[in-house]
Amino acid sequence: MIVRGGEQLAELRYEAGDVSLLNLAGARLWPDLTEADVDWLFDQYETGASLKAGEAAAILRATGGEPRLVARCLRDRADAGPDGPVDYERVVAGHDIATSWFVPFKRNNSDAAKARRLLKEADHGVYSAPWFSDAVKRRLFWKNAFAVRQVGGLARLQWRYDALREAGRGILECED
Repeated sequence: MIVRGGEQLAELRYEAGDVSLLNLAGARLWPDLTEADVDWLFDQYETGASLKAGEAAAILRATGGEPRLVARCLRDRADAGPDGPVDYERVVAGHDIATSWFVPFKRNNSDAAKARRLLKEADHGVYSAPWFSDAVKRRLFWKNAFAVRQVGGLARLQWRYDALREAGRGILECED
């Protein structure tokens, strides 16, 4: 049986400690988008059109593969037409996704301080399970702010993309 869920399902398995069938279940992360996925998605927006060489890679670099941001970049590419320039970094920087993720932390000084600490480091160590005892880290993980990437044969937890990290730092008024 396959059960797809998020933070609440993970809480049932990892934190609640209840005896259930979930305790026997394995956990798999949803795979990141590939360049082929981005090309296919663009074809859904603009049937018969295709991205220029290297454009799918540029979109993935700018967005870190975050699906909502990829979709926004593809809409802007479609709106610009085949020869119109699109600055994907600008598109990502102008999106309000970072605001929706970081502004809630400003309501609680402790959460804001934890988020600022997380924002200082690009890499958050070896990934072992989709559950973190730190509620701020857990919330950001389940909002898709982090990605699990293979580095030197190890699964590492990293910020999904640099522009998000910088936006978060700006929102929480971080200082180096």
